[in-house]
Amino acid sequence: LYGLFTFIPSLIIYGIRVQAGLVYYLLGIIGALFLPVIPVIVASLVAVVIRKLAGMTKHHNLWANLLSIVAFAAFMIAIFSMNGLSDAQAANIFGQVAAILKLFPNVQWYLQGILEPNIGWFALSILMNVVVGGLFVYLFSPAILKINATITDTYHVKNFKLGRLQRNGVVKTLFHKEVKRFLGNFMYMMNTAVGEIMFIMFAVYLVWNKDNLQAMLYQMGIVDTNQVVLLILAAVATFTGLMCTISGVSISLEGKNLWLLKTLPVRTQDIFLAKILLAEVVVLIPSLIGLVIIAIVFQFNWLYWLIGIGYLLAMSFFVSGGYLVVNLLLPKLDYDRDIIVIKQSASTFVCVMGGMVLSLGLFILYLLVLIKYIEPFAYVLILLGFFSLIDIIVVYYLNHGGIKRFNRLYN
Repeated sequence: LYGLFTFIPSLIIYGIRVQAGLVYYLLGIIGALFLPVIPVIVASLVAVVIRKLAGMTKHHNLWANLLSIVAFAAFMIAIFSMNGLSDAQAANIFGQVAAILKLFPNVQWYLQGILEPNIGWFALSILMNVVVGGLFVYLFSPAILKINATITDTYHVKNFKLGRLQRNGVVKTLFHKEVKRFLGNFMYMMNTAVGEIMFIMFAVYLVWNKDNLQAMLYQMGIVDTNQVVLLILAAVATFTGLMCTISGVSISLEGKNLWLLKTLPVRTQDIFLAKILLAEVVVLIPSLIGLVIIAIVFQFNWLYWLIGIGYLLAMSFFVSGGYLVVNLLLPKLDYDRDIIVIKQSASTFVCVMGGMVLSLGLFILYLLVLIKYIEPFAYVLILLGFFSLIDIIVVYYLNHGGIKRFNRLYN
């Protein structure tokens, strides 16, 4: 049903352009309900393989989530690679589409059925989707039930012997708790950290198109192209970083167990620090990886390296500390599913929408107004100072008003 919201508008627009009749719209909409069956089956088979492999490991949820992210990244890389079509390939795009349709006869029959129109081809398309879907359910449902039972089972070993005991500090223990919850919840990972995966992919894409980018900048009369690259890196890192709402929901995710956390013999500052560290790791490390990739290929000088690292540090703390403040002010502790907090809470809305408006606003302002007066490198320095100032304010609040606010929270 979700796909209908994107597919049907295209169906209607095409129908208007070719002045299609009523039968076209009726068959098109009905057939659209069955088209996603085979793609969903393919995705389900990938999920079955992932969960089967994860079920063979000690940390089931961790490996299931990591393998899912790898599959997602591979899919996005495949999409990005399509942007590299040559002129000859682009001219032959219809031939490529026809070749792809041969791999999915149900789609080809669907198109023939609604365009001619031909009830026979249309019925054959629906029949194929139904048959394939039914076979999948019949053949794989027992295996899926078994795999789910395995992956939800607690890991155990035979002939267990107590080994060496470890002692960890307060912050490290709290940080491990945050990491375990983050890695054990796929929706938490994907809805808060997917932007950082996209940033690394963007860095690779930018490096891949280095010559084209530099040629375009030379044509615009820009001699020092690296300062523009630094600004582009800062812009994309800011946008993807501000979409990472880990600390913006970390207090809410304590839910009904918040009272347990508050009764622990630990300082509130340590609780805040553990939550900030998780967000810092997720935002900062991928950002630094992207910086290193770009800086090496574009041959940044030491000053650009220094400013780039400093900017990412300031921006990432703005995200991790600032979003924690938002969650303190807008907690949601009463819920029955984590996804409600992750996607539907007021804190998430403020962080996502506020981060989007801020990140886009800062760089649109530069492109429309300030570009005439300020060099790209100087603007990155201004943004570094801006985020650093906000970071100082965030630290002050967390150590004063934030502690009081946290102690007043109740389930």
